[in-house]
Amino acid sequence: MLDSLAEQGVRVEVVRGDVGDPRVCAAAVAAADRLGPLDAVLHLAGTTADGAFATAAPSTYDAVFAGKVDGAAALAGALRGRNLSAFVLYSSVSAVLGSAGQTGYAAANGYLTGLAESLRAEGVPAVSVAWGPWVPDGDSGLAGTEAVRRAAERFQVRPLTDADAAPVLAAALDSDVHQLVAVAFDAPRYAQLVAGHPRAALVAALAEPVAAAPVDATAPQPGWLQDRVSGLAEADAPAALRDAVASMVAETLGSPAPVDEHRGFADLGLDSIMAIDLRTRLAHGLGRELPATVALDHPTVVALTAYLAGELSGARAPVPVPGARPAELHDTVLSELSLDDLVAAAREDLAAGW
Repeated sequence: MLDSLAEQGVRVEVVRGDVGDPRVCAAAVAAADRLGPLDAVLHLAGTTADGAFATAAPSTYDAVFAGKVDGAAALAGALRGRNLSAFVLYSSVSAVLGSAGQTGYAAANGYLTGLAESLRAEGVPAVSVAWGPWVPDGDSGLAGTEAVRRAAERFQVRPLTDADAAPVLAAALDSDVHQLVAVAFDAPRYAQLVAGHPRAALVAALAEPVAAAPVDATAPQPGWLQDRVSGLAEADAPAALRDAVASMVAETLGSPAPVDEHRGFADLGLDSIMAIDLRTRLAHGLGRELPATVALDHPTVVALTAYLAGELSGARAPVPVPGARPAELHDTVLSELSLDDLVAAAREDLAAGW
């Protein structure tokens, strides 16, 4: 990219170092001064270290925060007192809409928005641009993986192109607000997919009523899973139910490979939106309502299968399922807590010193 800029007559000065080091940022600003008056500055540093929140080690947060948080703060310090026309911080839509497995990345990008707002209060024309998935021409970028593509498609989001991004960047360079969001998505469909989740409020103003989709005569009808299981011999029904649940979990995650039936949903990358999606799939298959927290209360394929088997048989006690471990069967007798109840219980645990 630097060679391409040079070929177009752009004067380029390269300063190598850790952007989180204030001395490196000061050296970069000094190098820019040698080329001419410093006018606009862009902060693009960033890396990801994806993983479930409960299993992420502190070092993964350190790695993500180094470029985003430390780098932006160091650069802002090096620019203090400068008369800039623009200071653009590259953030991510994960800090606005959320993104499965990117807790550290979303938090780091959220910091950039707060920094931009703080700098605006000091008179610096700073703006944080929360970019959606962006695949630059000739480069895959952070969003150029198959996993990101599948996750984006689940929510009717398509990757931005350079042509999409150019006018947004132009707007950022002349912005009078501290935050912009740039994401290419079908807002009405997205709102429909996340209906019932707090995230839906973020796009409510953009979402016009969605026309009902044509009825697909080939689509499974409500209660199809219950019909399938009830038509099998008693010995075959549990395994068939577990296979169906495993398939729904994989589909919800957008995974082409079978999931580990004993691994926790959080470790597999199932976020709260996906949990709602999974509940909807299961409720449709069984032809009955299920608790909103069913995937949280029974957080493995085996534990969830045992719970559903009990629902189908009308039993309150756990129903033996092949391959279930004692701890997973214990999950099936958790009370039907609401989301508010779960939050309250978590707060009580914290207060008790857990």
